[in-house]
Amino acid sequence: MSGVTSREAERNTSVNVWQGRLHVRICRVARIFGKGSAITKRLGMKFTVISQFCLALIAVEGQAQSPWSISGHAKLQTALSDINVGTQAIQSADARLNATQSSALGLLEVQAEVLAVDRAFPPALDGTERRRLFDLSARAFSGDEFSAISRVDRASLAWELNELNMRLGRQALTWGNGLALSVMDLVNPFAPTAIDKEYKTGEDMAWAQWTSPSLGDVQGYILPRRDLTTHAIQNSESTAALKWHTRVSSVGVDLDAMLAQHFGEQVIGLGFNREVWQALLRCDITYTKSEESIFFPSGLCNIDRTWSVFGKNLYSFVEYYHNDIGQSAGNQISSVELVQRLERGELFTLDKDYLAFGVRLELHPLVNWHIGDLYNLRDHSGIGQTRLVYDVLQNVQLIFGVDAPHGPNATEFGGYELIDGRSMKTGPRIYTRAALYF
Repeated sequence: MSGVTSREAERNTSVNVWQGRLHVRICRVARIFGKGSAITKRLGMKFTVISQFCLALIAVEGQAQSPWSISGHAKLQTALSDINVGTQAIQSADARLNATQSSALGLLEVQAEVLAVDRAFPPALDGTERRRLFDLSARAFSGDEFSAISRVDRASLAWELNELNMRLGRQALTWGNGLALSVMDLVNPFAPTAIDKEYKTGEDMAWAQWTSPSLGDVQGYILPRRDLTTHAIQNSESTAALKWHTRVSSVGVDLDAMLAQHFGEQVIGLGFNREVWQALLRCDITYTKSEESIFFPSGLCNIDRTWSVFGKNLYSFVEYYHNDIGQSAGNQISSVELVQRLERGELFTLDKDYLAFGVRLELHPLVNWHIGDLYNLRDHSGIGQTRLVYDVLQNVQLIFGVDAPHGPNATEFGGYELIDGRSMKTGPRIYTRAALYF
């Protein structure tokens, strides 16, 4: 008598069919990469290897569990950038495979990606991965013409116990009310000029949320990190934070309060948002106490609204940002606190006060025009951005964009000098990006 029931046989057949369809999708993506340049051909090979590896893991689980939910993307970008060594054409690529599955243990999520660039500007690896609890990245290729890394960007298990939600493993988290910049988002915030904000970089942490109908909800996380020199887990390199959120219905205000220990510093934060004149007003403020007992206030306020102009949808926002760690005098970066935050990817601006705005106009249901600017209120420099986003098909998107810094010399976007004498300057950039989703 066979040990496999008809129901199990039917489930196994379904899993095999599903895996076959996924294999076909992977091969199609690989063929698309194979038609490009040397970088895309190698990326296609790497994407196929990672995809097949994930597929093998899923196949093992699939014999006892229901099929995984699979998605992913392949993105190619070509840019002409004016950098310190002159104008260069830089081609980059990003392939990602996402897998999620619900089981008796909870929701399991695994996401792997390959990042590549065809010039000597390797994707970030050393300064970030060496700090993480687990090293799940590898440099796939490295050379004068081509560099690529592969990594597991998500690997977490989440579950619910009545009012308590928990998630353990590599994951992403966003706090705060910032639209362009942020003060309460301590973990891998996006740069204000970032074009692709689909996925934040994941970190190894434990996160939990407790919800009460009357008191609101409390979130907390512990993010251990390693020392770059000793590679030992250090409290001075780690982050632990709590945030309480509640809504005061009588006045229509959502309130947030945060306490955090971040890289050996204490951070206190408060925030709120409220509807005003058919728009949404948001504000955040934080006070950071450094290891030398120096306090640094930071804050932001923004307001955004959706309009209808000549029958077209128009979204707009404006945001004021202040960071007391910023440097307001001179053209050389000398603040140690500022340099540390720039190196960790927590700050992306050098001065104290900024104004950011953004507009998105729906020219057609499939075409959106974005315009934005980040303006330094003290040295009167900035960077303007514009791009057209065209949804060619349901799973294919094209982007054409221009980034244009403006401002006089010896300003943030006109050119700064670092402590070691190197110059930091952002030049204009023209780029195209194609994305395929599956």
